[in-house]
Amino acid sequence: MAVPIVLRQEGQSATVIGLVQLTAMPYLLNFLWAPLVDRWSPGPRHYTGWIAALSVTHVFSIIVLAICDPSGALLPMVIVLTVAVFAISTQDVAVDALAIKLLHPEDRSIGAAGPRPVFLTPVVLALAALGIVLLALKGHQSSDKATSGTFERRG
Repeated sequence: MAVPIVLRQEGQSATVIGLVQLTAMPYLLNFLWAPLVDRWSPGPRHYTGWIAALSVTHVFSIIVLAICDPSGALLPMVIVLTVAVFAISTQDVAVDALAIKLLHPEDRSIGAAGPRPVFLTPVVLALAALGIVLLALKGHQSSDKATSGTFERRG
């Protein structure tokens, strides 16, 4: 995750950067809401409905995150980052459940690694397109700013 690097370049303290890392907690705690994913469906196709809805949520939260100012108030950025991690960790639960449902027991170990690239490809493509659009809109100032302080030591 590049967020700590960006925050450091924007002058945020190590304490703040460490606290922002807590936004990864949904990945550790997704077992708590996994039963909800099994019992409730957001659409006519149970797990694929979850996967589609969470993909859209993840992409939109990353778009909003790209707009957030890391040198300003961090609370909006932390909230959006937590939503993004929550969406992708819950999507992981749905992908695993779908794999268990569709695969024979002897094929599950191989199938557990297979679906991720298939389901994450649209997300990666959307984020790449977003990066191209943001680069075109902001010019090279963003990338110049991000790389200018890479090798500078800041106290």
